Amino acid sequence: QELAHKYVGKVPLVPFASMVDKAVDLLREAVLQRAGFDLDAVNVIQAARHCSSPVLFGHADDDQLVLASHTRNLFAEYGGQKAINVFDGDHNSVRPKEFQEQALSFLQECFREAMREAEPEPEPEPEPEAAASGEEAEEAEEAEEAE
Repeated sequence: QELAHKYVGKVPLVPFASMVDKAVDLLREAVLQRAGFDLDAVNVIQAARHCSSPVLFGHADDDQLVLASHTRNLFAEYGGQKAINVFDGDHNSVRPKEFQEQALSFLQECFREAMREAEPEPEPEPEPEAAASGEEAEEAEEAEEAE
């Protein structure tokens, strides 16, 4: 709702403030019916604390659609392995090559780590056979004496 009100009169789909609340209510109802949860009940920051998958946050410094504070807050609370990169541009800018390279390196390292964790534990060395039975021990002693 906050975002929708921000763009009243600036985006052709939202020409009047009176449309925003009705549109958000319709969207909320559609999500509730189709996905089974209430958008108003979602606490992204709280959910982020319980996430464990690796994530690379990327944010364009002039993004007016997703505010930098939102990205920083998510990053601060995220529970899993994480990295962040703030780069030049706006919401729709082409991502810089450096960010693309960082994303590739981040993914490669995540996969390497996952592969290391997935490797089976080495088999323990077999223990030496237990001491020979009484008869076998006597035979071994006799063989040694005969030499």
